[in-house]
Amino acid sequence: MTNIEQFLQMVKESDNIVFFGGAGVSTESGIPDFRSVDGLYNQKYDYPPETILSHSFYIRYPEEFYRFYRDKMLCLTAEPNITHKKLAELEAAGKVKAVVTQNIDGLHQLAGSKRVLELHGSVHRNYCRKCGKGFDAEYVRDYPGKVPLCDACGGTIKPDVVLYEEGLDQGTLEAAVRALAEADMLILPIPVTKIPEQKMLNDILNKNLTNDTLVLGGCFSTEQQELLERRDIHYLDFMRDEIVTEENAVATAEGVIAELVNHSPYNIEEAKIIVTGYGCCGRAVAARLKALGARVTVLARRREVRKLAKKDGFYAADFAFGPEEAMGAAMLVNTVPAPVVTGAIIRELPRDAYILDIASKPGGTDFACARECGIRADLALGLPGKYAPKESAYILDRAVERFVRKEHEM
Repeated sequence: MTNIEQFLQMVKESDNIVFFGGAGVSTESGIPDFRSVDGLYNQKYDYPPETILSHSFYIRYPEEFYRFYRDKMLCLTAEPNITHKKLAELEAAGKVKAVVTQNIDGLHQLAGSKRVLELHGSVHRNYCRKCGKGFDAEYVRDYPGKVPLCDACGGTIKPDVVLYEEGLDQGTLEAAVRALAEADMLILPIPVTKIPEQKMLNDILNKNLTNDTLVLGGCFSTEQQELLERRDIHYLDFMRDEIVTEENAVATAEGVIAELVNHSPYNIEEAKIIVTGYGCCGRAVAARLKALGARVTVLARRREVRKLAKKDGFYAADFAFGPEEAMGAAMLVNTVPAPVVTGAIIRELPRDAYILDIASKPGGTDFACARECGIRADLALGLPGKYAPKESAYILDRAVERFVRKEHEM
């Protein structure tokens, strides 16, 4: 029996698979994660998405809210991708019992899934705040005015989506908790830490799952790893797989090159480029920039890491010298998930420099300082999925094969 056949056998033996997904599921359908939409909001909007998509902003500035909402959140021509379709097939076969999603695009239902628990609501449901009349997404999109109004009473329409500062629907939340707790195979996003409802998930891992549950995901927090190991629950953290880490770093580095080419006004060749951090991604990024003729400087805290970077042919310095190294740099790529790209560094960069932060949210860049200085700074998450979705799927597919092989040998 091949590894894939073994994995399929695990799926066959499961009769209660629950999928917990987020923005990464829909990116292959052309729907961007608004937190990393190529930094477009830096060019077109005066506020970050998290501010625009808040309840208080919707109340105070409805015209600006709807300008962003129509531009970025209403993707009504998008079609379900292979993930949506496969989950619907597995549900029809009696395997998937629920899809718990943070997405608001309705693509799971369009693919045929019946039991979809939308934690953050749906763009396809809208209601008048005055009389409660419902409207579809097309009405909101096509309304001739800047703010869609009810055709019955003239009240302001609000999308049935959970904005920042708003709580989740209690009924949907309770149903999601029950579904997750009853699963015998629980499939979580990569990274797991991207789920906003971390406390809910941790409570389920700690109290509700049995050691018969197989949990699949990536980038589990230390607390989550400890919970799973203490309760002897089998789990696969794709991003702890050394091979996945290396392969993902390659895909990430190629995505970095694409972002720099698209957004920097300078050629990479002969450009002075700073790479902060020299872990797996930092090494892959620095190596490819060097191969393209860039003059790469690596900033790292630990002496042994700087020695490694120097051995690999790079100039390396401590972050204390960051402001000095920033002078004349055309680009800066941050890979460190800590506040290392400080205002002191940013203020020394040329005003036409480009900062690309690929570290886990919230990144390691002082984005407020960058805006004040007029320097473009983007937080670009999920580059492998954006630029090489099929290869990213193959990377995870091979990781599953290795996991199945290990389980089979035990």
